[in-house]
Amino acid sequence: MAVDGHFVEISSSRQCARERVKPLPKLWLKLWLEMMAEVCYHEKMASRARNKLSVRQVVSLTGVGLYSDGGGLYLRVRPAGRTWIFIGTFESKRFELGLGIVHDVPLALAREKAAEIRSLLVNGKDPRFERTMAKQRQVTSFGAFAEALIDDIEGGFKNPKHRQQWRNTIKTYAQSIYDVPVGAVTTEHVLSVHWTCDGFVPVTCLIMPPWL
Repeated sequence: MAVDGHFVEISSSRQCARERVKPLPKLWLKLWLEMMAEVCYHEKMASRARNKLSVRQVVSLTGVGLYSDGGGLYLRVRPAGRTWIFIGTFESKRFELGLGIVHDVPLALAREKAAEIRSLLVNGKDPRFERTMAKQRQVTSFGAFAEALIDDIEGGFKNPKHRQQWRNTIKTYAQSIYDVPVGAVTTEHVLSVHWTCDGFVPVTCLIMPPWL
């Protein structure tokens, strides 16, 4: 019995050893997942860093591209110039908002504007809608409102020519209603505008917002 018991004990020990070995792959997987989660956490926290750009960098950066200052604020460098933009998400959709050119908006002011946008997002408000409504309350004419709208969306134009095309279309083809109060513009006003010239439809007309 003792011998049999001894063999039984050895067999039991080996079985326990095998049971201890089996979870090892799962243990390593767990440790790896925890390590990756920690790496992702630190990367995410790094992306939330604020005030990463300096005044000297804003002036000296020459490579075309986007440079993050943190908190959704970016410096966009293009051959045509340098502009500030805010990149964020609202209702799981990405959006961009122009904050002005570097020549008119210094770094400190750009950060203040970005902070205002973040505050709107925290309160569940769409910064694009809030800005448009604020400008609509301030401007009085159709032309001024259209110019304000173009200011808001031109940050997403890759080609500088598109910016001027939008402005030229409003000034050239909508001249008859340019000074009409924006609240008084009707469908008849829009239909009365001659959007074509010698049968040619400007490309800008094809991408006009529905309310135009």
